[in-house]
Amino acid sequence: QRGIMSHADFHVVALVQNLFCSVLPIPTRRTHESDGCFWRKEAMERETQMLLLCQINQVIRHFLASTLCLPRTSHLHGVRLLTLAAAVAVIDAIVRRVQVNGNSEFARVYSGHMRPDLTCGAFAIAPTSLAE
Repeated sequence: QRGIMSHADFHVVALVQNLFCSVLPIPTRRTHESDGCFWRKEAMERETQMLLLCQINQVIRHFLASTLCLPRTSHLHGVRLLTLAAAVAVIDAIVRRVQVNGNSEFARVYSGHMRPDLTCGAFAIAPTSLAE
């Protein structure tokens, strides 16, 4: 497409930034009041989860390739950071979903369903374990 469209890399960066920062809803913090979050409203099947993650992977790869082809500026660096942060938030919400079919052990551990007694989430560091 570089031969057909001028400034194709700028268009890819703008498209992906718009997708993650404006179009897709940003996941809300996981609390008891966050039942209205788009990413937690409906049940998700394992195939849907894998398909979403693979497609986001492709989009991010195109985004990074395009940003690395452009001249480095502070504005582009900020766009890259904010877009990737929004993408990571969406990926995190997708991975934390425990699937309807084919429960993934990784999703259960990452979402905190393996240890419901922990209030801090999936990962926690206890100072006593670091001292040992």
